Amino acid sequence: MQKIFNFKKLTTLKDYRRDFLAQKDYRRDFLAQKDYRRDFLAKKDYRRDFLAQKDYRRDFL
Repeated sequence: MQKIFNFKKLTTLKDYRRDFLAQKDYRRDFLAQKDYRRDFLAKKDYRRDFLAQKDYRRDFL
């Protein structure tokens, strides 16, 4: 009986470990999302620069 209980306890520990690793994956995904956001904002900046360039061109002409 004791042996079975310990085995069960061990499997629940493994499950906790699995959940913990899954949580780390969520964290990684969250950080990746933040990177996408940063890239998206950077892209918006490029667009702003591009529009500014068009304005310079207008001034030049």
